[in-house]
Amino acid sequence: MRRLEKHLGGTPNDMQRLLIERIVEVEWSILRLSARADKAPLSPHAAREMLAFHNHLRLLTRELGLAPKAARRQTVEEAMAAAARSQPRPAA
Repeated sequence: MRRLEKHLGGTPNDMQRLLIERIVEVEWSILRLSARADKAPLSPHAAREMLAFHNHLRLLTRELGLAPKAARRQTVEEAMAAAARSQPRPAA
C-alpha cells in the first residue's frame, strides 16, 4: 500500500485510496492462487480465475495511472524531414 502511495507522490485522494485498497486485495488473491498452484495444478476454473485477477490488476493499475506510457510516435512530417536529412546531397 505504501509503495503505491509513494508512487503517487503524496497523500492519495479518496478515489485513489479505494483503487489502492482494491489493488492490494487483488494482489493477495493472486498470491493465494499462486500458492495453491505450487502444491497442485489448478483446476480449469481456478486457472480462469487467476487470469481474471491478473486482468483486473492490470485495469486497476492503469486506472491509478501506473500503466507504462506508450512511446511517442513520429508524425509523417517528422519522418519525411528525417528521410530528407539522411539523403545524400548531389555534388554541385
